[in-house]
Amino acid sequence: MAASIVVTAVALGVLAADRWMQYRARPLPPSYYTVTAPAPRAPDEVIRAVFSPAISLAELQAILDEAQLRIVSGPTAAGVYSLAANSDRPVNASLALLRRHAAVRFAESTRPESAPSDSP
Repeated sequence: MAASIVVTAVALGVLAADRWMQYRARPLPPSYYTVTAPAPRAPDEVIRAVFSPAISLAELQAILDEAQLRIVSGPTAAGVYSLAANSDRPVNASLALLRRHAAVRFAESTRPESAPSDSP
């Protein structure tokens, strides 16, 4: 009888040790989670802008630095520059900064904004 108790105790010990090893081997879930993810910037997202012909290069660079934009092409024969973002700033924020300056005659994104839904 004593031998069967010892065998049972050893079997339970081995089983408990096996379960413990399986538990420790599993990766624990993170103690946090994120509820938002940044929207990826479209690789072809460009702002088209036309500046006053009287603008100096220093003024143009100051406006672009403030809006965190860089020139990727231009000016065309019509004076249109193509501008791309230097940061994660939303395009709408950069457009608002451009449009605030009197030297900017036209500024528009090449990516249409999503239309607001008509849901109640």
